[in-house]
Amino acid sequence: MSKTEKKMGITIIAILYMLVAVAGFILAILNFIPSSIYSTSLGGELWITILEPLPTIGGILGTIGDLILPYPIITVIGVVLLIVGIIMAIISIGLFKLKKWAHSLAILIAILAIVVIIGIILVWYLLKPEVKEEFGKI
Repeated sequence: MSKTEKKMGITIIAILYMLVAVAGFILAILNFIPSSIYSTSLGGELWITILEPLPTIGGILGTIGDLILPYPIITVIGVVLLIVGIIMAIISIGLFKLKKWAHSLAILIAILAIVVIIGIILVWYLLKPEVKEEFGKI
């Protein structure tokens, strides 16, 4: 494997980390904007049409912005998304610059992602109606 091939793989991983960072920034910002603001001042009907098919952005986060004051946990979610975005951007820049610490952090994040994916699969399976029925038989 040549050095060029290794750099291409690292570049792809760094770009993926940066995409996650940008998504974190966007979701954090949308988290703090009440839906009434972005539905009217950012293109009105067109903006709503774009966001409607995306329930995690248009449906949930649109109303989350309206709930910031009564529900402090929503603010915490926005701050966490912002922090994750910053961390991922820092790791991405470190990967582009071939920093050793970025290599270690990228591995740690990848391991955490695997654990989260396994957890999601387990929750999905345990919440299936036929599995719930099995527990009702005991």
